[in-house]
Amino acid sequence: MRHTIILFTVLLLAACDSGERQRLQLEELERMNRADSVMLNDSLARDLADWFDRHGTRNEQLRAYYMLGRTYADRGEVPQALEAYNDAADRADTTAANCDYRTLSRIYAQTAQLYCNQLLPDHMIRYEKLAMKYAMEAKDTMCYLGCFAMLGEGYELKNDTDSSLVNLLEAYQLYKGINAPELAASLCCSIANIYIQKHDYPKAAEFLHEYETCSGFFNDNGDVESVKGMYYYFKGLWCLNTSDKVNAEFFFRKLNTVALTYDQKIAAFDGLHALYQSSFNKDSLVKYSRLRDSLSYIAHNEIEMQKTLQMQAMYDYSHNEKLAHQKKEEAERLLLTLSIIVALMVILLLSFALFFLRYKSEKHLLEEKIRILRGYAVNERLFNSHVAQHFRQLLKENPYKKPDYNDWKELNSLIANEIPSFPKLMKGDKHVLSEFEYDVCLLIKIQISISSIAKLKNCTPAHITQTRKNIYKKLFKKKGRADELDEYILSLS
Repeated sequence: MRHTIILFTVLLLAACDSGERQRLQLEELERMNRADSVMLNDSLARDLADWFDRHGTRNEQLRAYYMLGRTYADRGEVPQALEAYNDAADRADTTAANCDYRTLSRIYAQTAQLYCNQLLPDHMIRYEKLAMKYAMEAKDTMCYLGCFAMLGEGYELKNDTDSSLVNLLEAYQLYKGINAPELAASLCCSIANIYIQKHDYPKAAEFLHEYETCSGFFNDNGDVESVKGMYYYFKGLWCLNTSDKVNAEFFFRKLNTVALTYDQKIAAFDGLHALYQSSFNKDSLVKYSRLRDSLSYIAHNEIEMQKTLQMQAMYDYSHNEKLAHQKKEEAERLLLTLSIIVALMVILLLSFALFFLRYKSEKHLLEEKIRILRGYAVNERLFNSHVAQHFRQLLKENPYKKPDYNDWKELNSLIANEIPSFPKLMKGDKHVLSEFEYDVCLLIKIQISISSIAKLKNCTPAHITQTRKNIYKKLFKKKGRADELDEYILSLS
């Protein structure tokens, strides 16, 4: 009896944790965010958000969900990041005197950046304006001006160059007004681009010169930072339109050399195409026209990954559903608090039961492995099929080729014919897989390696590993290892 009382006391003290550890962990995530470190530990961020939901103040909940959103954003998981940012904003009590307006403004600014990356200017502009509103409440001048400047980029994304120019010039003057010449100069490249579009080349020259001399983006050799590589395109356009074709070619080729993105590469080919068009060099004109068109086609296919509009529709539904259940959950939390002592005693009994269930679960996994062995005959046929060989041949090409629509269609048909239950098992109504996730399952079934799957889907092996874990969770409603999913798929016959 005495030992039971001691154990009960320990569990009760654990339940009454002051939260010092969680607050220190949250502060560490915020420190990493301020240092612009890459944050990938979504388990920690998720646990902290859940903990502060139960035990934290509204401002702490706001901060915790903001860090969860930043973590998802660093992992490239845009839908989850948007959901976390909206969850964070929902927890802001803007009627309270101590509302953390500063963090709220940054949440909206980060949301706007995600929409900018997804080429959705209307959404971007809406959230930049919300960020400006709360930056003003927080008296955060630099955040306000940063968002104000980004509005100009949003209008440019909408091809509204007049509004963009007005906005950028006003932001430029405001930075000058607070004695921030480098920040003012950082806008000059975008301003110069608009003047080039308007054929005002003297004005464009002024802003290009200020960008080169005052922005701080250039090294001693006159090379701009890699992420600012589009400067070479704008400079090349200016040279081309001022009859300096030698330097125009230099800057376009410079961009082609340092390009980090499809957009930069396409811009380089665009510039060279325009250059040779003006010089009537037919061979080079055809060459760069083909290169530009080919790369534009690839980039267009990549945009398929940016299904944010569909994702937003899905999210709007789930987000509204969450809000509808929020009050119900708060009532359940109150009931949980009142029942905590009883629950702790039940946990003692459940721990023994869970041990037994774990034993049964491991036994079940063993039986599953036996079932996998029976599927080897089917796997061998799939492995040796002409479709699987075709996919492996694509990977052997130098450079490797991506499968086209017909390739995926043949692979779908092959596996559906061999295993009619496969599509239903993978894409049932209760666990709908995305097209990307289902393609990964198909490639696993024909025994394509994880690194090769990453190449075929144009992403990293780490992303494929996380995708496999996500698929496992969808199928079995619990967390599992990526290789457990592989074993399950290979066992199907």
